[in-house]
Amino acid sequence: MREWLGNRAARVAKRLGYDPRLKWMDAQAFELHHAIEYMKGQPNFADVVGRSERPECFMSAGFIDGLFLTEFFGGDVDRHKEFVSHIAGKAVLDIGPCIYTPLCLWDVAANRAIIEPLYAAVSEWQTAELGKNGFANIDQAFSQGAEKLIPDLVGKIDGAILVRNCIDHSPHWAFILANISAYAAPGCQLLLWNDLMHPPAYLDGHYDITDDASSFSTLLKQLGFRIDYEFSIQNTNFLDYGCRATKL
Repeated sequence: MREWLGNRAARVAKRLGYDPRLKWMDAQAFELHHAIEYMKGQPNFADVVGRSERPECFMSAGFIDGLFLTEFFGGDVDRHKEFVSHIAGKAVLDIGPCIYTPLCLWDVAANRAIIEPLYAAVSEWQTAELGKNGFANIDQAFSQGAEKLIPDLVGKIDGAILVRNCIDHSPHWAFILANISAYAAPGCQLLLWNDLMHPPAYLDGHYDITDDASSFSTLLKQLGFRIDYEFSIQNTNFLDYGCRATKL
């Protein structure tokens, strides 16, 4: 298993042209290893992936993911309904979904895209082990690091950009934020949550961003977003920050 993970991580890094001295490859190897261990240890993971085959789980059928509702909408169902109406017929993007993207269920959107450097490796493992993968119903999948700008997406995401627990997996997280701003058209909603600081045990695969959540919020504003709602999961071992914002 370790040899397979190492070879896969090396192939990912080589394909993307990243210098392993920047530790980006280390972060991806860490993420891939833990992703596979997590999927192997979750007996109901195949059922979660299987939602994409059940129309009753689609947004158009009124399905609401409980965690998504709690985090990004504070449990406000009406706000969530407004969000569903907002993205209807528009383009949406998930950056760094790793093993599964909720966009599988966002059938009201006109175009669903993901950016995930481990997409090829994870989808290959899922298809082999589960007979399905967590990226069904996706129109565009970019198997590359989010640090590299994708010109075809610039100004094209008018619905929403979802970024959950992604940017601290790269030493180039600032470039990811800059690209997010570039992809978001005016009116696009940003749904972002991330750890900002980590305990020592997590430093092998993660990068500290800032010890001041308000500074991170200010950075998003400087990148052209209006902060509409903020939240924190408040795990005592981490400093985290989440928000729902709108591109101006």
